[in-house]
Amino acid sequence: MTILITNSRRSNPRIRSFTKDLVRCLPHAFLLKRGKLSLNEIKKIASENNFHKMIIIYRGLHGNPGKMLFYNIIDNRLKITLVLKICGIKLLREFNDKGYVTSEVNTGIIYVSSNSKSLEIAYLLSNALDMKTIYRIPIEEIMCSVDTIMYIYENNNIVEIKFLDGYIFKENGPLIKVKSFKYFW
Repeated sequence: MTILITNSRRSNPRIRSFTKDLVRCLPHAFLLKRGKLSLNEIKKIASENNFHKMIIIYRGLHGNPGKMLFYNIIDNRLKITLVLKICGIKLLREFNDKGYVTSEVNTGIIYVSSNSKSLEIAYLLSNALDMKTIYRIPIEEIMCSVDTIMYIYENNNIVEIKFLDGYIFKENGPLIKVKSFKYFW
């Protein structure tokens, strides 16, 4: 499955950096620089290039990303599957350790700590991104089996999503703090 990632029309440099970070760490993800393209034009581009999934990043307060909308592309139609409301992010370049990894990502897995809210978001993301979810096993057991690990856990009642390199466990994508979510059947 290939994923098209783009942003809203009214983006800013922080949202564009966040979008680029996501493209770097999600398997089979491609960036579309939106510019003034309408949603119908994006849908047409996605269908012509055989994209099956799409993520659009929308602006929130103070220039930070505020929402991530996940779509399935079926028969030249967009079907919204998941909305994540974001209360904070940390870009890859903002981590104190500058030894982060940026390499090509072909395989990915979702690893979740055993918490009910983070587990629910993990399964929703698993469906939205067509990625496998693993929990209740030591994270070391999946080391070197995938290129990227989407690690989902809860911190002070906020679900956080961290992207780790599957071989050396260093950050290879942004940190996303999820305030709330809504799933569509």
